[in-house]
Amino acid sequence: MQRNMLEDIKPLTKKNTRAPRIESKEEEYSYEAEESGSSGRTTFRPTDFDDTDHAPRRPGMRLWIITGGSIVLLLFVLSIFFSGADVTLTPKNEIDSVHETVTAYKNPAEGKLQFEIMSVDGEEHTTIDATKEDTVLQKASGTVTIFNNYSYATQKLVATTRLESKDGKIYRITKDVTVPGQSIVSGKTVAGTIDVAVVADQPGESYNLATGDLTIPGLKSSPKYAKFSAKIKTAITGGASGKMLVGDASVVSKAKDDLAKKLVETLTTQAFSQIPKGYLSYDEGKIFVISPEGVTQTSAENKITLTEKGTLYVYLFPEKTYADYILGLVLKDKKDGHESIVNMHEVKIIPSALGSSDPSKEAELDLKIDGDPKIIWDIDQTKVVDALKGKTKKEFGTIMASFVEVDKAELSISPFWVRAIPKNGRDIIIKMKNPFQ
Repeated sequence: MQRNMLEDIKPLTKKNTRAPRIESKEEEYSYEAEESGSSGRTTFRPTDFDDTDHAPRRPGMRLWIITGGSIVLLLFVLSIFFSGADVTLTPKNEIDSVHETVTAYKNPAEGKLQFEIMSVDGEEHTTIDATKEDTVLQKASGTVTIFNNYSYATQKLVATTRLESKDGKIYRITKDVTVPGQSIVSGKTVAGTIDVAVVADQPGESYNLATGDLTIPGLKSSPKYAKFSAKIKTAITGGASGKMLVGDASVVSKAKDDLAKKLVETLTTQAFSQIPKGYLSYDEGKIFVISPEGVTQTSAENKITLTEKGTLYVYLFPEKTYADYILGLVLKDKKDGHESIVNMHEVKIIPSALGSSDPSKEAELDLKIDGDPKIIWDIDQTKVVDALKGKTKKEFGTIMASFVEVDKAELSISPFWVRAIPKNGRDIIIKMKNPFQ
């Protein structure tokens, strides 16, 4: 019997199963034919396949060159537009001592020291209780303005010069004054004027005067008489004669002392705020002089008002004149005119003696100069800048050594890679360092 060949085939068991089929997903490419010239064979190559994608990437030399060049160019531009130099200079310096007695003059000859006097007037008031009645003789006082309508020349009037009211009462100025001459203001001639304190020639209420014009009897024989006049500025008051209420003597004495102290403080503040630039003044160089009429008093409703008027005189010394004198004393032959004292206000210039009743009349004055002047040599900053323009850092030390007035010099250039000082002087900043700080 013919056997069916399929029967000889052993069926697969579960243990003999076919290996699983592994499918790989391939990328799809388009191909183009490429014919080899040597063999005549035709190959197919995918047109969108780039084998460089599978090779490691390296930065190109061109990129490095461009980057480096850009950095160099940037630094160059920065060095041109933003370069600058800071030069810090410490001047040559020294500290000396001076203890000298000298004579100064109001109108000095050449080579002599000068002094000037500034004066300020004022008054203070206080009220105390009236405790009893007493006989009082008191002169009235006030302030007047004197006018010069005579000429452009000044006119001196001495203390006690008489002024006369329309009813013949006499008042006297309390200090020497110089009345300014006329001046031209906006095309018009204007009288010269000055204010001065006055006191009645005699005690009594009849000398009290609120307003009014006065003449100068001493000029009667001169054409100036009609052109010089005075007008009351602050009322002339305080005149008294006869019985009036007074305060306890000890209370009045203390009140007067307090008035004087307060008035001196007020006038000192006022005077020192008006000291001209370039002048030296010291608290030890002031004199307070009470007005000739002394402390006046008025009474009302069992109260007494005390009024004290006075003048504060302050001695003034031209700073440059005294600084030059001190420099000559301490430096002697080393002085070359290029030095200065930085602490002149710490060097005391004080009158040897105070107490004049009218300092305005003093023509000369003995002084004590005492202190430790701090001296520095002046540096011409323009010359320093001109010498440094365009020079290198290495040249800096040699150049600055030629400036004998410089004790120490420091240089800082920016940006840090720049090796030379800018050629433009405006880019060189000079900073001065105080050697005493």
